[in-house]
Amino acid sequence: MKNGCDIAYVYHDEDDHGWQFHYNGEKNVADCMVVALEEIVVLDSSVLEVADIPPGWMASREEKGAPWKRAKQ
Repeated sequence: MKNGCDIAYVYHDEDDHGWQFHYNGEKNVADCMVVALEEIVVLDSSVLEVADIPPGWMASREEKGAPWKRAKQ
């Protein structure tokens, strides 16, 4: 992710079934990027562990390597 930040949040959007990947900390619109899902998997293959979350759900973790926690949004 941007500046080497680890992915800490994964959102599976309910409205359009898109995916969002976020790092910890503050963000602004300038931080947004459109990337191929394949690029995300190359950066951090552990996102595949939560690839089955249904639309309207999210997964989070404290840090890279920590277990993912799932929750309905």
